[in-house]
Amino acid sequence: MAAQRSERLVNLVIALLVTDRPLTRAQLRDMIEDYRKVSEVAFQRSFERDKEEKRLIGITVRTVSLDPS
Repeated sequence: MAAQRSERLVNLVIALLVTDRPLTRAQLRDMIEDYRKVSEVAFQRSFERDKEEKRLIGITVRTVSLDPS
């Protein structure tokens, strides 16, 4: 289980580093296999925990609002 979590966290960092624009939650879910495997509710919980974990270890994760226009 810990290896799977570590892999998901690394994949999240990679996904965020290889883009030059903000990504939506839906885009990140599509990009990361472990997020696709779970329900929407489980994804939301995991994603929030993963963001907090990144921040705790010193990786800056910014949340931005995307203007739909």
